[in-house]
Amino acid sequence: MEKSELIEILEQAARNGTKSLDLSSKRIDELPPNIGELNQLTKLNLSSNHLVELPLEIGNLSSLEEIDLSSNRIAHLPHSFSQLKQLERAFLTNNDFNMFPREISSLIRLKELDISRNRLTVIDLDKFSLEGLEWLNLSFNRICVVSSEVLQLKSLKILLLDDNRLKKLPIEIDENDVLEDLNLSKNFFVKFPISVTKLQSLKYLRLEDNQIDAVPAEISDMRALEALYIAINKIKSLPLSICQLNKLVHLDLLGNNLQSIPSEIAQLSNLTNLILGWNQLRNIPQSINQLTSLEELDLRDNPLADYNSADYTFPEGVVLLGSYDDF
Repeated sequence: MEKSELIEILEQAARNGTKSLDLSSKRIDELPPNIGELNQLTKLNLSSNHLVELPLEIGNLSSLEEIDLSSNRIAHLPHSFSQLKQLERAFLTNNDFNMFPREISSLIRLKELDISRNRLTVIDLDKFSLEGLEWLNLSFNRICVVSSEVLQLKSLKILLLDDNRLKKLPIEIDENDVLEDLNLSKNFFVKFPISVTKLQSLKYLRLEDNQIDAVPAEISDMRALEALYIAINKIKSLPLSICQLNKLVHLDLLGNNLQSIPSEIAQLSNLTNLILGWNQLRNIPQSINQLTSLEELDLRDNPLADYNSADYTFPEGVVLLGSYDDF
C-alpha cells in the first residue's frame, strides 16, 4: 500500500470516528504519525505487514482495547506504548523481540498477551504489574529462564511455554490458586518440575516430549488436575500417589519406558482416556476393569506377554486400541 493511500485511510477513519480498523496484509512498512488521531479506535489489526517499528503517536490511541501486530519484523516497542491504558489484548506473535517488552509492564487492564514465535530467552516479570493478565502465550521462543513471578501472576489462568529451552522452573514459589492450564511440552526437562505441584488450581498439565525420567510422589498434591499429558519421555514407573488424583479424566503416557501400571489405578474413577501405547508393558492389572468411566484404552506396541482382551470387562463403548492379536 502506498503511503499516501494509507494516510488518506487514516484521515477518513479519524473523521468517521472508526472503532475497528483492519490493515492486515497491506505490505505496510511504516505507519504515518496521523495514526495517533484515531482516538476512538478500539481494535487495530496490523498483522502480516512489513513493520519494523511503531511511531510514538501509537500511544495516543487512548481507547484502544485490542492490537494485532503479529507477523511483522518488530524488535521493540516505543515507550509511548505504555500509555495504552485501555488495552486488553495484544498479539505480538512472529516478530523479532529478543527481550520481553517492558512497555507492556504497566498495562494493568491487559488480559491476553501473545508473544510466541519470537527470540525471547529470559522472562523476568519481577517489576511488572500485569495483575489482570489471564492468558499468556510464550511458546516457540528460546526461553531458558522463567522467574517465579510468572507462575504467580494474580489473574493468570493459561500459560503456554511449549517449544522453548527450559530445563527447570523456580523451586521456591508461593502456592497458586489461579493457574488452570500450563503447557511445558517440547522443552529440555530431565526432571519433573516439582514446583508445578504447588499450583493448586491446575487442571491441564502438558509435559510431552521432554526427557523426564520419573513422576514425583508430590503429584498427589495436584487435586484439581483433570488432564496430564506426559507422553514421549523416559518414565519407567508411576508412583502410587498418582492414583489419588480423583478428578483425572485424561492420562497420556504414550511413548515412555513404563514396565508396569499400579493396580491402584482403578481408584481413578473419572478416567475416560488412558493412553499407554509404545511402552514396555508386559502385563496390565485386572483392576483396570474397575475404571467404569473409561472410553479409550491405548495399549498399542507393548510387549504384553499374556494379555487377552477377552479376560477384561470394559464399559460398553470403550475404544480399545491394541488387542491380543497385535502382540
